[in-house]
Amino acid sequence: MSKKEKEFRTVERKMAMGKKGVIYAITIFLGAFLLFLVQPMVSKYILPWYGGSPTVWTTCMLFFQTLLLFGYAYAHFLTKNFSVRSQVIIHSTLLIISLIQLPPIPSDSWKPQAGSDPVLGILTLLLVTIGLPYGLLSATSPLLQRWFSVASPKASPYRLYALSNAGSLLALLGFPFIVEPNLSRLTQGYLWSWGIGLFALCCGITGVTFWRAGASSTDSVEPQSKKVESPTRIQKVLWVAFPAVASIFLLATTNKINQDVIPFPFLWVMPLALYLLSFIICFEKPRWYSRKIFLLLFVIALAGTIWLLKDESELALFPVLTVFPALMFIVSMICHGETAHIKPVPKELTSYYLHIALGGVLGSIFVVIISPLIFNEYLEYQTGILLTIIFLAVVFYTEKRNPLYRGKKKWAWGILLLVVITTCWAFYLLWSESLKNTIALQRNFYGTIQIERFGTGDAKYNLKAMSHGLTLHGTQFEDEELRKLPTTYYTKQSGLGYSIEYFPQKNDLRIGAIGLGVGTVAAWIDSGDYLRVYEINPDVISLA
Repeated sequence: MSKKEKEFRTVERKMAMGKKGVIYAITIFLGAFLLFLVQPMVSKYILPWYGGSPTVWTTCMLFFQTLLLFGYAYAHFLTKNFSVRSQVIIHSTLLIISLIQLPPIPSDSWKPQAGSDPVLGILTLLLVTIGLPYGLLSATSPLLQRWFSVASPKASPYRLYALSNAGSLLALLGFPFIVEPNLSRLTQGYLWSWGIGLFALCCGITGVTFWRAGASSTDSVEPQSKKVESPTRIQKVLWVAFPAVASIFLLATTNKINQDVIPFPFLWVMPLALYLLSFIICFEKPRWYSRKIFLLLFVIALAGTIWLLKDESELALFPVLTVFPALMFIVSMICHGETAHIKPVPKELTSYYLHIALGGVLGSIFVVIISPLIFNEYLEYQTGILLTIIFLAVVFYTEKRNPLYRGKKKWAWGILLLVVITTCWAFYLLWSESLKNTIALQRNFYGTIQIERFGTGDAKYNLKAMSHGLTLHGTQFEDEELRKLPTTYYTKQSGLGYSIEYFPQKNDLRIGAIGLGVGTVAAWIDSGDYLRVYEINPDVISLA
């Protein structure tokens, strides 16, 4: 037995991972809990600053997943280039420094100014407010899992990954039901800060425990009793591709639900909780993922989704909150199940998580930054479905044990191609149907604004309508005599109509309106009146 192998066996024997091993689980669980608790907390804090836009949450998710990537890269670099003693010192020192950035409460000076880029503003705000503590929290799970795998090579570190996701899930479910209703924003921030202090203490104890066990060398101390097969290039591509698709589908589903209903934390948390649940299942109980079963569920849910999308204007709340999240969960199970299926040996642990995090970031970048530039409406949902099918086809083609390996069973490949073509055709028909009355369509940070023209058979009563998602923002008759007639929410029988009719002062009114819509409020203004409208969306102003 070599000197390095003896050193490793000494570490393994001393650690024994009994009671001392519990500190790994506690630290990882607490870190994950804090990591995901701060996400809806700080996002909800800044939501009113940006007009309640659904994109606030997806932009925050881009930041969180990017910091997760940097955290994993930091953990990978640390474990590959420094001894355990140095890793403990560096990580503990940075955790102490990060306490300076607390509490995670943005200053009012970060409120957006007119004409500023909201995406850049949110990303900068989050970086300055919680950047370092969040990045270190992100790094701790893979870092401690690596320590665990070195200290106890016979135990699976992937169970700690599932435990990490369980802590994340608890935080997400706890925020809308326990934290937000009972604690002020200030109290939330200070309690989270105390949690970071406790986490730093636990992390220090974990490091010192390992340090005292004698693990003073780098990862190279891990013995290689037998040659293991390195992950292939295509496997590494899939480590990135499947998490990217899952991330696209998560954010696309969240965007759709929030635009069709209303942006608030529970509707942020529900899709993310299902996303994390798929992680827990696939890494803690991998046998629960059956490719055949979930492919069948995918086809059924996809058919149901296409059926619902054929007339979005008639969508009720129940299918929006059930069918779309169900399809997202199934896609997440497929993506994470396939990713877990090709997980590497523990030595490649930090590299594996780094690839997964990279996929999450690429998916977020596609939804938050690229999609608004190339699409003038929300098409990420359809894109995610097609990418899921494509990457599954890659697995079928490259997996040696798969019956379809290297193009075998051409009839089955023909069926798969038919599914892709049918899906694309169905999406095209739905898309063209949704635009048949459209005369203008614009998308920006605040969502998609659609202007449609509707005929009634009598040209005098033809009108134009503005909508944001499924929400109607006003109509206007095209006929010159009827153009100034108040419609939709502002008729004579509306709250505004009664207010003006019974208001004691009849002349020189001063009115303030929050939200422009199509500008219907102006129909109530007479000569000498003053109207000021507050509108945050520049596309609404240009189209009104």
